[in-house]
Amino acid sequence: MNNEADIMYNNGKKKIIFSTPNIFTNSQCIFIEYNDIIRSPGFNLLYGYLHNGYEEASKIFDLSELKDLDLDSLYNFYSNSLYRNILYELKFTDAFTNLLKEQGIDENYIDSFKDNMYEKALSSVESLYDRYYLQFSDSLHALIRSGFVKRYIIYNETDNKFIRNDISDTFGGVDFAYGDLHDIFKTLPRDTTYVFSDVKKIKILNECGMMEYSSILLGDRYEYNYDDEDNYVIPIEIFEDKIYKFNTFDATILYDSDDEIKPLYDFWNNTNNSI
Repeated sequence: MNNEADIMYNNGKKKIIFSTPNIFTNSQCIFIEYNDIIRSPGFNLLYGYLHNGYEEASKIFDLSELKDLDLDSLYNFYSNSLYRNILYELKFTDAFTNLLKEQGIDENYIDSFKDNMYEKALSSVESLYDRYYLQFSDSLHALIRSGFVKRYIIYNETDNKFIRNDISDTFGGVDFAYGDLHDIFKTLPRDTTYVFSDVKKIKILNECGMMEYSSILLGDRYEYNYDDEDNYVIPIEIFEDKIYKFNTFDATILYDSDDEIKPLYDFWNNTNNSI
């Protein structure tokens, strides 16, 4: 985050004003996306392919260019994916491609096949939810301890028992929500801070008329949020002519112990929290 206010320009016209770091002034509720903010199950799946089941996974995917990457490099590969489903970045082996063809699955159905593989893994593999928290999770712990915010909600697109258990075991009384965001957003107080990894959810927030007077934090560095010209994949007009706060932070820092943590909480807690 920057201490100075930044301005994004498009064709010479002012488009977005990035606020100072005291983003947590909207404190009735904090609404947090689970995926790529609390944990990255997709990264844990990729890590598992390389470290826990390489022999079997390498029969399906060509993992030769990834097998020797260290943890940081592998996460950079993950965060640079153009897709939320990391399997789109992996190529099938020739042998597996031929097997799919024999079963009548041609190239037109490869994406659907990978979608099904991905969704099945996320709903059935518990270990995807017990490895590698991201930086914001420790900030959330600190926020809960502070009593600064009255209500916390962690969101996932679909119901997932492993996420429910993770939230319950890790964060105690934090609520879990899933389903259509159009319906969920309309139930939240105006005084809400939103923490997203997926910039498209800001578009939904705007569609619901809930962007005005909100605070929005976006986990940066996820390439699926940007087009080929490095602009957000949602229209720039969404950000215009409204009163709200917007900032970004590095959501991709992994850690294994408290010694490696530098929480966002320390950053904003030492700033002036007035609007």
